[in-house]
Amino acid sequence: MLQAMNLGFGNTNANSATPSGGTPAWGRPLFLLVISLVFTASFIMSIFTPCVLALLLLMHGRLQGTLLILCGATATFFYGTKLLPGSMVFYSYLTSALLAYLIAEVIYRKLHPLRGLMVCGSILVVVAGLMLGALSLSLPAGLSGELEKKIGEFSSKLKTDEGKNLGLQSEDKKVLLETFANPKELTKDILAGLPFTLFISIFFALWTNLGLLLRGPYLFAAHISYPFTIRDLLHFKTPDVMIWPLIAVLLLMLLEPYVWPNVAMIVGKNLLFCFGVFYFFQGFGIFVELLTLLKIEGIFRSLLIILTVITSYWILALVGLFDMWVDFRKLISKKLDRGDTI
Repeated sequence: MLQAMNLGFGNTNANSATPSGGTPAWGRPLFLLVISLVFTASFIMSIFTPCVLALLLLMHGRLQGTLLILCGATATFFYGTKLLPGSMVFYSYLTSALLAYLIAEVIYRKLHPLRGLMVCGSILVVVAGLMLGALSLSLPAGLSGELEKKIGEFSSKLKTDEGKNLGLQSEDKKVLLETFANPKELTKDILAGLPFTLFISIFFALWTNLGLLLRGPYLFAAHISYPFTIRDLLHFKTPDVMIWPLIAVLLLMLLEPYVWPNVAMIVGKNLLFCFGVFYFFQGFGIFVELLTLLKIEGIFRSLLIILTVITSYWILALVGLFDMWVDFRKLISKKLDRGDTI
């Protein structure tokens, strides 16, 4: 994806889009802006929007990058309010812009990528928690009551003639009816998993987009000298002391009927998944080193990485966990002539 963005436009200064010839080079920034809008509108590819917006900020400076991002926000606002009312594309773009600013600042300030990941992720988790709390307080029935109401309305719509206009197959409609049959229970399930879902989404989005930028450093190297590489991000090592809170969480879940009925399992599950994302990062780095050792390169390497992340993420997390005792990297490094490929 990053290689596709390097289309040979003229070099620009970090704080200006004017090349040495004095003519504004608008081709590259406009191209990146359009790509960011397409990614945001596509929903699935929207996870990569922060990477594109961060490139705007790094290649064309904070000022011009911000102006372009504001243009993109205006376009998504118009799209979400006029062309497709009810769409979340505007809020998705704003979220991506916030991630992009934080990622760009990590590179501007020459922070170690792992330190930047932890600092930016912690900031976003706190901000997201405060926003959810403020939203819940601002709603008359609270977040739980409002969500239950919306689910109930959608469930009722499915059961009426209005549901026929959704274009659903009979089997799909049956599955939805079963899923939304009990709005109260569904609301409880959604809210129970909301904390770890937000936590994982924030850190995974930061990690993915920062990794993509470091995978193609030549795109901004002419404007900013960043002393770290993709290897520094992938060499994630969870502190050994983290095993103790992890054991405490597992004990809490095991003793749930005796210590905190109906609550301990929810708390424990959220904390377990939050710990798990860091062990996943560690296991992923080990997996990449293994692929390098096996000399698996090119498109097959990329496909294997994508399929493994999608289907076997929990195995990577376990590899990261057991690395504390086995030290897989030490075993691999004995045979690996270290490179900088991923």
